[in-house]
Amino acid sequence: MNNESQDMLKILQNLENATNNKSAPVVDASGNSVPTNISKDATEMYNILAKLHKVQDATDTAATNIVTESESVNKATDSVGIDKFNIVLERHNISGYVKTYYTVVENGIRRYENLALFESAMAIIKNELFKNDASKSKAITEYDSRYASALEEAAKQKRRQKTLTESVESDIAAAKHSVASDKMHKMKTAIKKLL
Repeated sequence: MNNESQDMLKILQNLENATNNKSAPVVDASGNSVPTNISKDATEMYNILAKLHKVQDATDTAATNIVTESESVNKATDSVGIDKFNIVLERHNISGYVKTYYTVVENGIRRYENLALFESAMAIIKNELFKNDASKSKAITEYDSRYASALEEAAKQKRRQKTLTESVESDIAAAKHSVASDKMHKMKTAIKKLL
């Protein structure tokens, strides 16, 4: 019989004991005796609460394990390697938002730094590996630089929107954020075409 079935059986036995006013000892979902200072009418409620507490402890443990695994994954993936190239991930703060930037390293030498898009890093590596076209890599970095500028503007306007109290100023900040977001989308599309 699995644990849930056993726990349910204990609950039913406790209910039957309470109904029949038997003097059998009352146990909670873990098999522990219920404190004697609890009235017979409240023992089943105690049992249910003990079971819920047990479930909550298991949930808390699972959540802690997920956070720990996530932190270890983040620490383990600070760079990604492809042939002689590595993409190093570096986190920066932009107007209160954390953004990951990418640096392309070739044989230990930092070639392209602070790229705002992972797609830019991949496009550069693909170009370097298969075509080695310097003008294409330059175009990618220029698009990425424009993307980064628009990203900074969008982050600044979004932060501004949260602090403004007048609706007119907030609307202006929202419009500027929208324009910057459109620029970001266009630059990202241009980079993807170069992939």
